Amino acid sequence: MATSTQSRPEQTTSSIGPLHLEGSSSGGQSFWDSSYQHMSHSLAHNVFEGDLQCLLNQDFSSVQEDICAFLHKAEVSTIALCKKLNQMSVNEEKKAKEVSAARVEIARLNAELADYESLKKKLKEEEARSAELGIALKEAMRKSNESEARLRQLGADTEEKERSWREQEEKMANEAATTYGIGFEAALEQVRLLCPTADLSGVNVEKVVIDGNLVDD
Repeated sequence: MATSTQSRPEQTTSSIGPLHLEGSSSGGQSFWDSSYQHMSHSLAHNVFEGDLQCLLNQDFSSVQEDICAFLHKAEVSTIALCKKLNQMSVNEEKKAKEVSAARVEIARLNAELADYESLKKKLKEEEARSAELGIALKEAMRKSNESEARLRQLGADTEEKERSWREQEEKMANEAATTYGIGFEAALEQVRLLCPTADLSGVNVEKVVIDGNLVDD
């Protein structure tokens, strides 16, 4: 609204906050404080000497319309800003919930991953033990087959020895019988020679004398 070319004083700040400016009754206070003197600040920094005179020279209805326009714009801007801030707050809350849910899900997945790794380790151990058992089983089967083969060979050798022994026994028995028969016949020849009249018809190599009688052996 001001048309004067008078320059406005710049607001000065420092590392410790805004400094006290001439014409301001608020000192270093924030304009949000209830004791902040907005009128004094505006007169000191926002209104020039020619501004009031310019306003007094304008038509009241025009000034009133400008004021309503400014108030309307400020109201709409304030409402829009509040909605924006509220939406940002809602979004932040939603994001916070999503982050919390994501953390819970990550914790669950980490727990599942730990369980999976533990199961994987156990499976590897079981596979190793199974492989060892498989090797031991193959070795046991090999030894069993060898023992079975040796047992079969031993059985065959035993049968062969028994057969050989039976043949030898039979041979020896036949030889003994033959020798005994030859000796018996030789004895009979001697008896016939010495006692030509003796009856030798009842004599048999398979008989023996018991109690004065000739009986079967």
